[in-house]
Amino acid sequence: MTIAAGFPCKDGLVMCADTQEIIPGYVKTDTEKMRVIEGTQFNMVFAGAGDADLIDMTVQEMEIALTVDKASAEWEIRKSLKTALLDVFNNHILPDTDILPEDRPEMLIALQYDTS
Repeated sequence: MTIAAGFPCKDGLVMCADTQEIIPGYVKTDTEKMRVIEGTQFNMVFAGAGDADLIDMTVQEMEIALTVDKASAEWEIRKSLKTALLDVFNNHILPDTDILPEDRPEMLIALQYDTS
């Protein structure tokens, strides 16, 4: 079970996640569950729970969408993320009958962008 949380603070956000990854019947190990994307106009942090490979792919797809769309304003960033997330869900998660609704990955996303 992954534990991740974000706490808004006066000057930003504190985000944290545990590091234990379990592959049932195989291994229990430590891994990084938070991913960071640093851009010129924004910074993002992602924490994911569920299938690590699927979460990694989802973050990569979001990063590609942000790059291709050259998103910089908040609404552009949100639109790019939404498009990438819907694409991953509709083309990778929904068609896979082995991924039951209760087993679908979950993500916590923090966005910091330049408002000037």
